[in-house]
Amino acid sequence: MRVIEPGQLNRINSIKKKKARKRRIIVAWLLVLIGLVIISSWLYMRPLPVIKAHQLTPTPAKIDKSVIAWPSYGQVAIGAQEYGVLDSSGQKQTFPTASVAKVMAVLCVLKQKPLEPGKQGPMITITADDVALYDKYVEQDGSVVPVNEGEEMSEYQMLQAVLLPSANNLSDTLVIWAFGSMEAYLQYANNYAKEIGMTQSTFADASGFSEQTVSTAQDLVLMGIKAMQQPVIAEIVNQKEANLPIAGIVKNVNFLLGQNEIIGIKTGNTDAAGGCYLFAAKHKYINGQEIILVGAVMNAPNLQTAMNDSLPIIKTGLDGFKLTKIIEKDQSLGKYNLPWGGSVDAIAENDLSLLVWKDETPKVKVSLNQINAVQAKNTEVGTVEVQTKASKQIVNIVTKSAIPQPSWHWRLVRK
Repeated sequence: MRVIEPGQLNRINSIKKKKARKRRIIVAWLLVLIGLVIISSWLYMRPLPVIKAHQLTPTPAKIDKSVIAWPSYGQVAIGAQEYGVLDSSGQKQTFPTASVAKVMAVLCVLKQKPLEPGKQGPMITITADDVALYDKYVEQDGSVVPVNEGEEMSEYQMLQAVLLPSANNLSDTLVIWAFGSMEAYLQYANNYAKEIGMTQSTFADASGFSEQTVSTAQDLVLMGIKAMQQPVIAEIVNQKEANLPIAGIVKNVNFLLGQNEIIGIKTGNTDAAGGCYLFAAKHKYINGQEIILVGAVMNAPNLQTAMNDSLPIIKTGLDGFKLTKIIEKDQSLGKYNLPWGGSVDAIAENDLSLLVWKDETPKVKVSLNQINAVQAKNTEVGTVEVQTKASKQIVNIVTKSAIPQPSWHWRLVRK
């Protein structure tokens, strides 16, 4: 049996204590190291912060203004579908409309008695009262289409008679058929005129033969735009002739139809009104976009002058629309400032061009997304939208270059 001296026992215990302390220190450091690894991993793996874009909204350049070839007399206005009234010139007053008022008559009839394109509609029987209307207008030297009592005309044929040879008598017959009386029609027509913005117009009859039926060129443009949006009216006013019962072949008095891109719509001429011409012309531009220009000439010396003077108005009016490049490919529309340093531009993916009227400023809206991750070059990050009154286009916005990874140091020490 081995006997351990007390001194030797103390030395052994001391050694054991040192080894135990050393082990505890090692374990402590291992725990600290593991803790540091865990904390560092957590810090490194934290989601990257959301990066907001600094948007740049471009201001479209002003386009050169074309000068409309206004005549020196009366009152003139032009407009376009989807645009409304664009420009006007002349005296600030109302003038008699002459037969241009018939456009309101057919608009109202088609609202009261709708007719599908390609359909003749119901048959209307000519009465003794309708023959009396014919006799009255013949006596007053108004424009007429002959009728016989008992004769039948379809709604479509009657619309043709009103719009092409400009029959005063059938204009009255048509509205009385549709509304029951002239008074009911006039109440409806004047209310409808205000509804579509014709605030300076008064309709005292259906034919425009009365000098109390008055309007302005701007109001007539609004009426013309509305009429050309009605398929049946747009079809009829683009016809050069029609075959009617009793009357046979009747010609469209709008002798400029088919020239200088004119597609309608109505002439008018009385001693009180002078020459009046409500016209529409359709033009396709190089980007494929079509514009239907609508214009009104009022109080011309005569109808021939009004129609002749419409031609330079149409040309200069259509020239007022310019195909304008508003956004260029690779144009900077925003910037992402990276929290870990540097920045990346957001650029237009393609060009964007629109047809712009000379006085119009297109609306430009840039929409850029927030990002919180590394992105490759040409990654879609938003859109730019350009809006005019008649058209809207959208182009994608992409990253100009890749968004780089942040450094490990930044990941660890960022707040």
